[in-house]
Amino acid sequence: MKISKVARGSFVVLVGSLGGAFLNYLFHLVMGRVLAPSEYGVLVSLFSLLYLFGVPGGVLGTTATKFASKYKAQGDFKAVTAALVWTSKVITVLGFVLFGLAFVFRNQLAGFLKITDPLLPVLFFGFITLSLLTSPLLGFLQGLLRFKAFSFMSFLGALLKFLLGVGLAALGFGIWGVTWGLIISSGLVIVISLLLLKKNLRFPFTGSSFIKSDLLKYALPTTATLLALTSFYNVDVILVKHFFSPEEAGIYSSVVTIGRIIFFGLSSVVLVAFPMAAEKRERGENPFVVLHKSLLLVIPGAAVGVLAYFLLPRLLVALLFGSQYLAAVPYLGIFAVFMGLYTVVDLVSRFFLSIGEFRPAIFLMLFSVLQIILLWVFHDTLTQVICVNIAVTVGLLVALGVDHAFGNYSRLQRREKN
Repeated sequence: MKISKVARGSFVVLVGSLGGAFLNYLFHLVMGRVLAPSEYGVLVSLFSLLYLFGVPGGVLGTTATKFASKYKAQGDFKAVTAALVWTSKVITVLGFVLFGLAFVFRNQLAGFLKITDPLLPVLFFGFITLSLLTSPLLGFLQGLLRFKAFSFMSFLGALLKFLLGVGLAALGFGIWGVTWGLIISSGLVIVISLLLLKKNLRFPFTGSSFIKSDLLKYALPTTATLLALTSFYNVDVILVKHFFSPEEAGIYSSVVTIGRIIFFGLSSVVLVAFPMAAEKRERGENPFVVLHKSLLLVIPGAAVGVLAYFLLPRLLVALLFGSQYLAAVPYLGIFAVFMGLYTVVDLVSRFFLSIGEFRPAIFLMLFSVLQIILLWVFHDTLTQVICVNIAVTVGLLVALGVDHAFGNYSRLQRREKN
Protein backbone atom coordinates (compact mmCIF):
# COMPACT_ATOMS: atom_id res chain seq x y z
CA MET A 1 0.00 0.00 0.00
CA LYS A 2 1.37 3.39 -1.01
CA ILE A 3 1.82 5.79 1.88
CA SER A 4 0.99 9.45 1.10
CA LYS A 5 3.67 12.11 1.45
CA VAL A 6 1.52 13.86 4.06
CA ALA A 7 1.37 10.72 6.21
CA ARG A 8 5.05 9.90 5.69
CA GLY A 9 6.20 13.44 6.40
CA SER A 10 3.83 13.66 9.35
CA PHE A 11 5.37 10.51 10.83
CA VAL A 12 8.91 11.90 10.58
CA VAL A 13 7.86 15.19 12.17
CA LEU A 14 5.69 13.35 14.67
CA VAL A 15 8.68 11.40 16.01
CA GLY A 16 10.68 14.56 16.61
CA SER A 17 7.78 16.69 17.79
CA LEU A 18 6.50 13.99 20.15
CA GLY A 19 9.95 13.67 21.64
CA GLY A 20 10.15 17.44 21.95
CA ALA A 21 6.61 17.66 23.28
CA PHE A 22 7.37 14.98 25.85
CA LEU A 23 10.40 16.92 27.09
CA ASN A 24 8.46 20.20 27.06
CA TYR A 25 5.73 18.63 29.13
CA LEU A 26 8.24 16.95 31.38
CA PHE A 27 9.75 20.38 31.89
CA HIS A 28 6.39 21.81 32.96
CA LEU A 29 5.50 18.77 35.03
CA VAL A 30 8.76 18.95 36.94
CA MET A 31 8.22 22.67 37.49
CA GLY A 32 4.64 21.96 38.59
CA ARG A 33 5.87 19.54 41.23
CA VAL A 34 8.81 21.66 42.37
CA LEU A 35 6.94 24.96 42.49
CA ALA A 36 3.83 25.85 44.44
CA PRO A 37 0.68 26.46 42.33
CA SER A 38 1.07 30.24 42.76
CA GLU A 39 4.71 30.11 41.55
CA TYR A 40 3.82 27.80 38.67
CA GLY A 41 1.17 30.32 37.63
CA VAL A 42 3.93 32.94 37.32
CA LEU A 43 6.00 30.64 35.09
CA VAL A 44 3.08 29.80 32.78
CA SER A 45 2.10 33.47 32.51
CA LEU A 46 5.66 34.27 31.42
CA PHE A 47 5.42 31.58 28.75
CA SER A 48 2.16 33.16 27.59
CA LEU A 49 4.13 36.37 27.07
CA LEU A 50 6.50 34.35 24.90
CA TYR A 51 3.64 33.12 22.73
CA LEU A 52 2.05 36.57 22.36
CA PHE A 53 5.16 38.70 21.88
CA GLY A 54 6.78 35.96 19.85
CA VAL A 55 4.20 36.47 17.09
CA PRO A 56 6.68 38.41 14.88
CA GLY A 57 8.99 35.41 14.98
CA GLY A 58 6.10 33.11 14.19
CA VAL A 59 5.10 35.34 11.30
CA LEU A 60 8.56 35.28 9.77
CA GLY A 61 8.82 31.57 10.53
CA THR A 62 5.58 30.91 8.65
CA THR A 63 6.63 33.30 5.89
CA ALA A 64 9.99 31.54 5.67
CA THR A 65 8.22 28.19 5.27
CA LYS A 66 6.01 29.58 2.50
CA PHE A 67 8.82 31.20 0.49
CA ALA A 68 11.34 28.44 1.08
CA SER A 69 8.79 26.04 -0.43
CA LYS A 70 8.32 28.43 -3.36
CA TYR A 71 12.04 28.88 -4.03
CA LYS A 72 12.70 25.16 -3.60
CA ALA A 73 10.07 24.41 -6.24
CA GLN A 74 11.86 26.90 -8.54
CA GLY A 75 15.30 25.53 -7.69
CA ASP A 76 16.48 29.02 -6.66
CA PHE A 77 18.57 28.47 -3.54
CA LYS A 78 20.17 31.91 -3.85
CA ALA A 79 16.71 33.29 -3.13
CA VAL A 80 16.49 31.03 -0.08
CA THR A 81 19.77 32.53 1.16
CA ALA A 82 18.69 36.12 0.49
CA ALA A 83 15.38 35.56 2.27
CA LEU A 84 17.13 34.01 5.29
CA VAL A 85 19.58 36.91 5.62
CA TRP A 86 16.85 39.54 5.31
CA THR A 87 14.45 37.90 7.77
CA SER A 88 17.27 37.41 10.29
CA LYS A 89 18.11 41.13 10.16
CA VAL A 90 14.48 42.16 10.59
CA ILE A 91 13.79 39.80 13.48
CA THR A 92 16.98 40.90 15.28
CA VAL A 93 15.83 44.52 15.23
CA LEU A 94 12.33 43.55 16.38
CA GLY A 95 13.73 41.47 19.21
CA PHE A 96 15.83 44.31 20.60
CA VAL A 97 12.88 46.71 20.33
CA LEU A 98 10.69 44.34 22.37
CA PHE A 99 13.43 43.89 24.95
CA GLY A 100 13.81 47.65 25.28
CA LEU A 101 10.08 48.17 25.69
CA ALA A 102 9.94 45.43 28.33
CA PHE A 103 12.64 47.22 30.30
CA VAL A 104 10.94 50.61 30.05
CA PHE A 105 7.53 49.25 31.12
CA ARG A 106 8.83 46.61 33.52
CA ASN A 107 6.87 47.89 36.53
CA GLN A 108 3.57 47.99 34.67
CA LEU A 109 4.14 44.54 33.18
CA ALA A 110 5.01 42.99 36.53
CA GLY A 111 2.05 44.71 38.19
CA PHE A 112 -0.46 43.41 35.65
CA LEU A 113 0.79 39.83 36.08
CA LYS A 114 1.17 40.20 39.87
CA ILE A 115 4.90 39.42 39.74
CA THR A 116 6.85 40.91 42.65
CA ASP A 117 10.24 41.37 40.91
CA PRO A 118 9.88 43.61 37.80
CA LEU A 119 13.27 42.49 36.44
CA LEU A 120 12.10 38.89 35.99
CA PRO A 121 9.82 39.67 33.00
CA VAL A 122 12.65 41.78 31.52
CA LEU A 123 15.07 38.85 31.66
CA PHE A 124 12.40 36.59 30.16
CA PHE A 125 12.17 39.00 27.23
CA GLY A 126 15.84 38.22 26.62
CA PHE A 127 14.72 34.64 26.00
CA ILE A 128 11.86 35.90 23.82
CA THR A 129 14.36 37.90 21.72
CA LEU A 130 16.43 34.78 21.00
CA SER A 131 13.29 32.70 20.38
CA LEU A 132 12.30 35.16 17.68
CA LEU A 133 15.49 34.26 15.82
CA THR A 134 14.91 30.51 16.01
CA SER A 135 11.48 30.67 14.35
CA PRO A 136 12.58 31.64 10.80
CA LEU A 137 15.49 29.18 10.94
CA LEU A 138 13.15 26.29 11.72
CA GLY A 139 10.71 27.70 9.17
CA PHE A 140 13.33 27.40 6.43
CA LEU A 141 14.08 23.80 7.39
CA GLN A 142 10.35 23.04 7.26
CA GLY A 143 9.80 24.85 3.95
CA LEU A 144 12.71 23.03 2.33
CA LEU A 145 10.97 19.77 3.33
CA ARG A 146 13.94 18.82 5.47
CA PHE A 147 11.66 17.11 7.95
CA LYS A 148 14.42 15.03 9.55
CA ALA A 149 16.50 18.11 10.33
CA PHE A 150 13.39 19.96 11.50
CA SER A 151 12.43 17.07 13.78
CA PHE A 152 15.96 16.84 15.14
CA MET A 153 16.01 20.54 16.04
CA SER A 154 12.54 20.34 17.58
CA PHE A 155 13.76 17.56 19.83
CA LEU A 156 17.17 19.06 20.56
CA GLY A 157 15.69 22.45 21.46
CA ALA A 158 13.32 20.84 23.95
CA LEU A 159 16.14 18.66 25.36
CA LEU A 160 18.44 21.65 25.93
CA LYS A 161 15.61 23.63 27.49
CA PHE A 162 14.83 20.78 29.85
CA LEU A 163 18.42 20.02 30.85
CA LEU A 164 19.49 23.62 31.36
CA GLY A 165 16.22 25.03 32.68
CA VAL A 166 15.43 22.24 35.11
CA GLY A 167 19.10 21.82 36.00
CA LEU A 168 19.55 25.44 37.07
CA ALA A 169 16.23 25.40 38.93
CA ALA A 170 17.27 22.23 40.76
CA LEU A 171 20.48 23.95 41.83
CA GLY A 172 18.35 26.45 43.71
CA PHE A 173 18.13 29.32 41.22
CA GLY A 174 14.32 29.03 40.88
CA ILE A 175 12.52 30.80 38.02
CA TRP A 176 15.59 32.98 37.42
CA GLY A 177 17.62 29.85 36.76
CA VAL A 178 14.92 28.49 34.46
CA THR A 179 15.04 31.71 32.43
CA TRP A 180 18.82 31.67 32.08
CA GLY A 181 18.61 28.04 30.99
CA LEU A 182 16.10 28.99 28.31
CA ILE A 183 18.36 31.80 27.06
CA ILE A 184 21.41 29.54 26.74
CA SER A 185 19.43 26.75 25.03
CA SER A 186 17.97 29.18 22.47
CA GLY A 187 21.44 30.45 21.59
CA LEU A 188 22.65 26.90 20.96
CA VAL A 189 19.60 26.13 18.79
CA ILE A 190 20.35 29.16 16.61
CA VAL A 191 23.95 28.07 16.00
CA ILE A 192 23.12 24.43 15.22
CA SER A 193 20.19 25.37 12.93
CA LEU A 194 22.49 27.59 10.87
CA LEU A 195 24.96 24.73 10.51
CA LEU A 196 22.17 22.42 9.28
CA LEU A 197 20.95 25.03 6.77
CA LYS A 198 24.45 25.60 5.41
CA LYS A 199 24.12 23.05 2.59
CA ASN A 200 21.02 24.84 1.21
CA LEU A 201 22.62 28.30 1.23
CA ARG A 202 24.38 29.90 -1.72
CA PHE A 203 26.86 32.78 -1.28
CA PRO A 204 26.99 35.29 -2.81
CA PHE A 205 23.25 35.48 -3.42
CA THR A 206 23.17 38.39 -5.87
CA GLY A 207 20.89 37.86 -8.86
CA SER A 208 18.33 35.79 -6.96
CA SER A 209 14.58 36.07 -7.49
CA PHE A 210 14.01 37.20 -3.89
CA ILE A 211 11.91 40.39 -3.68
CA LYS A 212 11.35 41.98 -0.27
CA SER A 213 7.98 43.44 -1.23
CA ASP A 214 6.59 39.98 -2.08
CA LEU A 215 7.59 38.69 1.33
CA LEU A 216 6.13 41.77 3.08
CA LYS A 217 2.82 41.44 1.23
CA TYR A 218 2.56 37.93 2.57
CA ALA A 219 3.86 38.78 6.05
CA LEU A 220 1.30 41.51 6.82
CA PRO A 221 -1.86 39.36 6.59
CA THR A 222 0.09 36.50 8.14
CA THR A 223 0.70 38.75 11.15
CA ALA A 224 -3.03 39.22 11.58
CA THR A 225 -3.68 35.48 11.33
CA LEU A 226 -0.95 34.36 13.72
CA LEU A 227 -1.66 37.16 16.19
CA ALA A 228 -5.28 36.03 16.35
CA LEU A 229 -4.35 32.34 16.67
CA THR A 230 -1.85 33.14 19.41
CA SER A 231 -4.36 35.32 21.23
CA PHE A 232 -6.95 32.51 21.15
CA TYR A 233 -4.35 30.21 22.66
CA ASN A 234 -2.97 32.43 25.41
CA VAL A 235 -5.14 35.40 26.35
CA ASP A 236 -7.20 33.30 28.77
CA VAL A 237 -4.07 32.39 30.76
CA ILE A 238 -3.01 36.03 31.05
CA LEU A 239 -6.48 37.27 32.04
CA VAL A 240 -6.93 34.46 34.56
CA LYS A 241 -3.58 35.46 36.08
CA HIS A 242 -4.87 39.04 36.29
CA PHE A 243 -8.43 38.42 37.58
CA PHE A 244 -8.07 35.32 39.77
CA SER A 245 -6.08 34.52 42.89
CA PRO A 246 -2.52 33.16 42.48
CA GLU A 247 -3.68 29.70 43.57
CA GLU A 248 -6.59 29.61 41.08
CA ALA A 249 -4.29 30.89 38.32
CA GLY A 250 -1.88 28.07 39.13
CA ILE A 251 -4.67 25.48 38.94
CA TYR A 252 -5.84 26.87 35.60
CA SER A 253 -2.25 26.79 34.34
CA SER A 254 -2.11 23.07 35.09
CA VAL A 255 -5.39 22.56 33.18
CA VAL A 256 -3.95 24.45 30.21
CA THR A 257 -0.67 22.53 30.28
CA ILE A 258 -2.40 19.14 30.32
CA GLY A 259 -5.05 20.17 27.80
CA ARG A 260 -2.52 21.38 25.27
CA ILE A 261 -1.23 17.84 24.86
CA ILE A 262 -4.04 17.40 22.31
CA PHE A 263 -2.83 20.35 20.25
CA PHE A 264 0.87 19.51 20.43
CA GLY A 265 0.20 15.85 19.70
CA LEU A 266 -1.49 16.75 16.41
CA SER A 267 0.70 19.72 15.47
CA SER A 268 2.97 17.51 13.34
CA VAL A 269 0.16 17.21 10.79
CA VAL A 270 -0.02 21.00 10.48
CA LEU A 271 3.76 21.33 10.21
CA VAL A 272 3.86 18.89 7.30
CA ALA A 273 0.69 20.07 5.54
CA PHE A 274 1.79 23.72 5.32
CA PRO A 275 4.87 23.38 3.05
CA MET A 276 3.31 20.58 0.99
CA ALA A 277 0.19 22.65 0.27
CA ALA A 278 2.35 25.67 -0.57
CA GLU A 279 4.44 23.64 -3.02
CA LYS A 280 1.34 22.14 -4.67
CA ARG A 281 -0.12 25.61 -5.14
CA GLU A 282 3.14 26.84 -6.66
CA ARG A 283 3.10 23.94 -9.16
CA GLY A 284 -0.53 24.55 -10.15
CA GLU A 285 -1.83 21.42 -8.41
CA ASN A 286 -4.86 21.17 -6.11
CA PRO A 287 -3.71 21.97 -2.54
CA PHE A 288 -7.07 21.09 -0.97
CA VAL A 289 -6.14 17.40 -1.24
CA VAL A 290 -3.57 18.09 1.49
CA LEU A 291 -6.18 19.82 3.68
CA HIS A 292 -8.68 16.97 3.35
CA LYS A 293 -6.09 14.31 4.21
CA SER A 294 -4.88 16.41 7.15
CA LEU A 295 -8.40 16.81 8.53
CA LEU A 296 -8.85 13.03 8.35
CA LEU A 297 -5.89 12.76 10.72
CA VAL A 298 -6.65 15.71 13.01
CA ILE A 299 -10.39 15.37 13.69
CA PRO A 300 -10.35 11.72 14.85
CA GLY A 301 -7.17 12.35 16.84
CA ALA A 302 -8.75 15.33 18.62
CA ALA A 303 -11.93 13.34 19.32
CA VAL A 304 -9.96 10.51 20.94
CA GLY A 305 -8.06 13.02 23.08
CA VAL A 306 -11.23 14.76 24.27
CA LEU A 307 -12.81 11.42 25.17
CA ALA A 308 -9.75 10.42 27.22
CA TYR A 309 -9.83 13.69 29.13
CA PHE A 310 -13.50 13.22 30.02
CA LEU A 311 -12.98 9.61 31.11
CA LEU A 312 -9.68 9.90 33.00
CA PRO A 313 -9.31 13.47 34.34
CA ARG A 314 -8.38 12.54 37.90
CA LEU A 315 -5.78 10.01 36.77
CA LEU A 316 -4.21 12.48 34.34
CA VAL A 317 -3.98 15.29 36.88
CA ALA A 318 -2.62 13.04 39.65
CA LEU A 319 -0.13 11.38 37.31
CA LEU A 320 1.13 14.54 35.64
CA PHE A 321 0.96 17.18 38.38
CA GLY A 322 0.30 15.44 41.68
CA SER A 323 -2.31 15.70 44.40
CA GLN A 324 -1.84 19.42 45.04
CA TYR A 325 -3.45 20.11 41.64
CA LEU A 326 -6.53 17.86 41.98
CA ALA A 327 -8.71 20.97 41.98
CA ALA A 328 -8.05 21.01 38.21
CA VAL A 329 -10.02 17.78 37.64
CA PRO A 330 -13.50 19.35 37.01
CA TYR A 331 -12.13 21.60 34.27
CA LEU A 332 -10.04 19.16 32.26
CA GLY A 333 -12.74 17.61 30.06
CA ILE A 334 -14.35 20.86 28.92
CA PHE A 335 -10.95 22.47 28.33
CA ALA A 336 -10.08 19.49 26.11
CA VAL A 337 -13.12 20.35 23.98
CA PHE A 338 -11.70 23.84 23.49
CA MET A 339 -8.30 22.43 22.56
CA GLY A 340 -9.81 19.99 20.05
CA LEU A 341 -11.74 22.79 18.34
CA TYR A 342 -8.73 25.08 18.39
CA THR A 343 -6.56 22.41 16.73
CA VAL A 344 -8.97 22.30 13.78
CA VAL A 345 -9.03 26.12 13.58
CA ASP A 346 -5.23 26.21 13.60
CA LEU A 347 -4.96 23.63 10.80
CA VAL A 348 -7.51 25.34 8.55
CA SER A 349 -6.08 28.83 9.16
CA ARG A 350 -2.51 27.82 8.45
CA PHE A 351 -3.57 25.90 5.35
CA PHE A 352 -5.12 29.02 3.85
CA LEU A 353 -1.95 30.94 4.69
CA SER A 354 0.09 28.34 2.83
CA ILE A 355 -1.89 28.89 -0.38
CA GLY A 356 -2.02 32.67 -0.07
CA GLU A 357 -5.70 33.00 0.89
CA PHE A 358 -6.03 35.75 3.50
CA ARG A 359 -9.78 36.20 3.95
CA PRO A 360 -9.83 33.96 7.08
CA ALA A 361 -7.58 36.51 8.80
CA ILE A 362 -10.55 38.90 9.00
CA PHE A 363 -12.67 36.38 10.90
CA LEU A 364 -9.76 35.35 13.12
CA MET A 365 -9.11 38.94 14.19
CA LEU A 366 -12.78 39.67 14.82
CA PHE A 367 -13.34 36.57 16.93
CA SER A 368 -10.09 37.00 18.88
CA VAL A 369 -11.21 40.51 19.86
CA LEU A 370 -14.62 39.10 20.77
CA GLN A 371 -12.92 36.50 22.99
CA ILE A 372 -11.01 39.20 24.89
CA ILE A 373 -14.16 41.30 25.39
CA LEU A 374 -16.22 38.35 26.60
CA LEU A 375 -13.48 37.12 28.95
CA TRP A 376 -13.09 40.62 30.37
CA VAL A 377 -16.83 40.69 31.14
CA PHE A 378 -17.52 37.03 31.99
CA HIS A 379 -14.89 35.58 34.33
CA ASP A 380 -16.76 34.74 37.52
CA THR A 381 -15.47 31.15 37.50
CA LEU A 382 -12.86 29.14 35.63
CA THR A 383 -15.67 27.12 34.04
CA GLN A 384 -17.13 30.32 32.65
CA VAL A 385 -13.75 31.25 31.16
CA ILE A 386 -13.49 27.89 29.38
CA CYS A 387 -17.09 28.08 28.12
CA VAL A 388 -16.38 31.49 26.61
CA ASN A 389 -13.37 29.98 24.81
CA ILE A 390 -15.50 27.14 23.43
CA ALA A 391 -18.37 29.40 22.30
CA VAL A 392 -16.06 31.80 20.47
CA THR A 393 -14.14 28.97 18.78
CA VAL A 394 -17.35 27.27 17.59
CA GLY A 395 -18.55 30.60 16.19
CA LEU A 396 -15.25 31.05 14.38
CA LEU A 397 -15.39 27.58 12.83
CA VAL A 398 -18.94 28.22 11.60
CA ALA A 399 -17.88 31.57 10.11
CA LEU A 400 -14.86 30.02 8.36
CA GLY A 401 -17.01 27.16 7.01
CA VAL A 402 -19.71 29.48 5.65
CA ASP A 403 -17.11 31.79 4.09
CA HIS A 404 -15.32 28.87 2.43
CA ALA A 405 -18.57 27.40 1.10
CA PHE A 406 -19.69 30.79 -0.22
CA GLY A 407 -16.29 31.34 -1.80
CA ASN A 408 -16.49 27.99 -3.61
CA TYR A 409 -20.02 28.81 -4.80
CA SER A 410 -18.87 32.19 -6.15
CA ARG A 411 -15.95 30.59 -7.98
CA LEU A 412 -18.27 28.01 -9.59
CA GLN A 413 -20.60 30.77 -10.76
CA ARG A 414 -17.71 32.69 -12.33
CA ARG A 415 -16.53 29.54 -14.12
CA GLU A 416 -20.03 28.91 -15.54
CA LYS A 417 -20.25 32.48 -16.83
CA ASN A 418 -16.88 32.14 -18.49
